[in-house]
Amino acid sequence: MEAFLSSEVAILTVCGLAALSVLVFLALIVLASFGVIDGKFLLELIRIIRK
Repeated sequence: MEAFLSSEVAILTVCGLAALSVLVFLALIVLASFGVIDGKFLLELIRIIRK
């Protein structure tokens, strides 16, 4: 039973981190669309992440 709970926690942690990274990425896109940050910065960030 305890091993099942630890695997649940691991799955929830991975899902939480994935959701958080998506939210951060969407926030960067919104900031770039309003001109708060430079679009070139966002493109460089995407290029670094894809490597």
